[in-house]
Amino acid sequence: MSDQTLKPCPFCGSDELSHGWEALYPEDIAHVQCHNCDTFITAPTEAEAIAAWNNRATPTPPDDDVDAVAMAIGEILNSRSLDDIRADEVATAAIAAMLDRQCDRIAALEGEVERLRDALEGLVDDEPCRYDHHGYCQTHGLSNPCEMAVARKALEPATLD
Repeated sequence: MSDQTLKPCPFCGSDELSHGWEALYPEDIAHVQCHNCDTFITAPTEAEAIAAWNNRATPTPPDDDVDAVAMAIGEILNSRSLDDIRADEVATAAIAAMLDRQCDRIAALEGEVERLRDALEGLVDDEPCRYDHHGYCQTHGLSNPCEMAVARKALEPATLD
């Protein structure tokens, strides 16, 4: 094991680090791993893994694109933060409220359908349609199709496929 000190994680800044050997096929490899964000690096020896981990590029002033990517990576790495859970709860509450409104709207529309059905039933008569050779109803007026036949059809029970 190397006595070199590990620098904090270059991605999240955590000191929760470990280094050692991994038994991987076809050969063992050395590693350094951050236990906060699961970033790791491997090398043929433990000393090389630690040296690679501690190697930092010279910082350059980030531009907006780099900041946006860094923010996106941070959001992915910490996607289940308390704020995200609260946001999920807010989204769930908003969806539930929307569903409640839609259920209320469906109930109102069902009531409207029933009211219109009752009104239509009061207008429909029992006289059969008699059509002339042009297809016009002679019983209920000169219309094609007959409005009475259309109303009777509308009052038939709906079938859901």
